[in-house]
Amino acid sequence: MKPKSGSFRFRKTERLRGRAIQLVLKRGRWVSGLRVRTAVFSSSNTGVPRLGVVISRAYGNAVHRNRFKRLVREVFRLRKSLLSPGVDLVVMPRKGAPMPADFHEMEEDLIKLWTQAKAAHE
Repeated sequence: MKPKSGSFRFRKTERLRGRAIQLVLKRGRWVSGLRVRTAVFSSSNTGVPRLGVVISRAYGNAVHRNRFKRLVREVFRLRKSLLSPGVDLVVMPRKGAPMPADFHEMEEDLIKLWTQAKAAHE
C-alpha cells in the first residue's frame, strides 16, 4: 500500500546545501551523541526544520558513507515533527564511531540529540 504524500516527504525546502551548511557549522551549537555530532542553528527565514549531512571520505568507502546519509535522512523524514520549525541541523559522524548496525540505533542516537537541541533551542 502506497503511503499518502504529505508531511513524511523529504522536500527540497527541508534540505541544507552549500552556504547554508557552512553557516550552521560556523554559528551553530554542537551536540554530540554516541555515533554522530549535530550542529543546531535557529534560522528565522523558514518555517520548516532543515537537514544537511556532512561526511568525510575518511569515514569509509562510498557504501558506508551513503548508508550513513540514507539512515540520517530517513530518521529526519520520519521524526521531523519532533523538531521546532525554523531549526537547521547539520549531522556528521563522530571520529572513530562505528557504523550503526541498523536504523533503530541511528534513530535512537539522533532522537536523543534532537530533543537536547530542542530543549536548548527553546
